[in-house]
Amino acid sequence: MNIDRLFFELTATLSANPQKFFRIGTGEFTDSLAIDRLTQLSGKLVPFIANCDNAVLELKTKSGAIDNLADLKHSGKTVIAWSLNSPSIMKNQEIRSATLEERLSAARQCAEWGYKLAFHFDPVIDHPGWQEGYAATIKRLYEVVPALAIVWISIGALRFLPSLKEIGITRFPASRIYYNEFIQGLDGKARYFRPNRVALYKHIYRQLIKYAAESTCIYFCMESDEIWQEVMGFIPEQKGGLPTMLDQAMRSS
Repeated sequence: MNIDRLFFELTATLSANPQKFFRIGTGEFTDSLAIDRLTQLSGKLVPFIANCDNAVLELKTKSGAIDNLADLKHSGKTVIAWSLNSPSIMKNQEIRSATLEERLSAARQCAEWGYKLAFHFDPVIDHPGWQEGYAATIKRLYEVVPALAIVWISIGALRFLPSLKEIGITRFPASRIYYNEFIQGLDGKARYFRPNRVALYKHIYRQLIKYAAESTCIYFCMESDEIWQEVMGFIPEQKGGLPTMLDQAMRSS
């Protein structure tokens, strides 16, 4: 509700750091568009960022609620992003969210309106049939959405603070995702064993590079250099660091 404070802070920070380029991401703790019909926030944020020389905006969603984006002046400065998963995970775990087809249809429409797009395979979840499931989602993504409109795609395996396990089991007793084997990572979060994560990542990465445009930045979310090297054959530092990789993808799309 504190919209005035939001824009005060944005204006102050961006104007005080004109030499710095900001990628402002939303949707980390909630959905950027699911209740946009009520908040009307996109109608304020998108034009605001369109007039900023040193910032871009990413709106992350699992919805198909894009109507408010149709006639906004965005100047190519807003990225509309969707979280994707295998069909069975989307159907059984992502309660009250848009279907794969609804998300991809919304993404294609946003591309037609001139928006840049992003997709996040996060959390990647180990489950029966995951190989076929993620391959099917990626194939369908590139059948519907123009590859050149996609600026970046992130990949990140399921991870959570250990204290959240019991909360998740209590709130969603039918879900089995917490019953796999996990270890505590260096960041204190519960993670799949490294060989399991690498197997998941290699399969998804191989599927993505079959279709992705050269300008699309495919990257890991919260993974070590060792994982980058083992799966992708390089570490971010060799390409100037992840922020540079993302900025280049934005400029070249």
